[in-house]
Amino acid sequence: MNTFMNQLSNDFNYKRTENGALAHRTTNSAVYDMFAMGAAYRKRSNEDCILLFKNAFEEDSVLALKCLFYIRDCRGGQGERRFFRTCFRWLAENKPNVARRNLKYIPFYGRVDDLYCLVDTPLEKEMFFFLKNLAATAMEEYVNVKV
Repeated sequence: MNTFMNQLSNDFNYKRTENGALAHRTTNSAVYDMFAMGAAYRKRSNEDCILLFKNAFEEDSVLALKCLFYIRDCRGGQGERRFFRTCFRWLAENKPNVARRNLKYIPFYGRVDDLYCLVDTPLEKEMFFFLKNLAATAMEEYVNVKV
């Protein structure tokens, strides 16, 4: 019976693309689905973005976070701001310890203004403290530059 259901599921895992080509509906992995579709969620609702990330996070939290930062990565990734900000805000509200540990990577993979997605979340004060230290460090480096 299980083999029959698996085969039936595989038979219905196809769709047509906008160009009429045959494609799989899903990879059967929430993390892979996020990797494949996350950057294409530009016009989807915030709820759709969160659901895609949440499913991936529940499947494998480490890979989901790596994928989220890849989708945001402005140099070597997809460079998608809204998807990242929406999902990271959800992470800060629902898994603040995980978001806290990853706060320092936001300016490296994205931009400093990505931190503002944390306003009105449990990490707001920590975000502003981090931002203050980041600005102080940058100012100190600027002052100490020898020309």
